[in-house]
Amino acid sequence: MKNEPPLWVGFPSNLRGRGLYVPEEVAKCPECGDGLIAECHEHEAETGRPWDTGIELASLCNVRAGSFEVNHRWSQDKWQPVRDAVAKWCDARVDYSKR
Repeated sequence: MKNEPPLWVGFPSNLRGRGLYVPEEVAKCPECGDGLIAECHEHEAETGRPWDTGIELASLCNVRAGSFEVNHRWSQDKWQPVRDAVAKWCDARVDYSKR
């Protein structure tokens, strides 16, 4: 098995189609402080490297409740630093020309 960063195509959990727990030292939910699960649905065709725009995050409090109606506002000012930290953690491709 290749030694690839998390969320890359070929990473063991991606072969099973599941998200990954984000280590708390990388990022936590900015609204409730709970842990996060990350999934990526956009990858480079040639390398399997994730695109930052394809990363989706879920707070564990939402997962436990079975709903995304857990009073999270998902505002960009709170979540963008978290998204950036997760993208850095998994070495996602970032297209800075679009920012």
